[in-house]
Amino acid sequence: MMTSFYGILLEGFLFAAAAGLVYGIFGSGSGLFLMPGFYFLLRRFPMSSGYQMQVAVATTILTSAVLGISPVLVQWKRQHIDFTLVKNLI
Repeated sequence: MMTSFYGILLEGFLFAAAAGLVYGIFGSGSGLFLMPGFYFLLRRFPMSSGYQMQVAVATTILTSAVLGISPVLVQWKRQHIDFTLVKNLI
């Protein structure tokens, strides 16, 4: 049982490290590693097999949104955001 726990922990760490590396280098694209990572990790937990991918996608979207808040706050603080352009885009 403990081997399974450490295996899940190691897989999660590897997927998070790969996603962090991609996000750090490119500033985006971490979902390329996060979504398959979440899916493979969720397969180890008792859940209806039809919902694993939906949960993985939703978790990836939430994680990407949270990761995107920090750079926006930094750019907002430095006044590099043109709010008239943002308003027009919305």
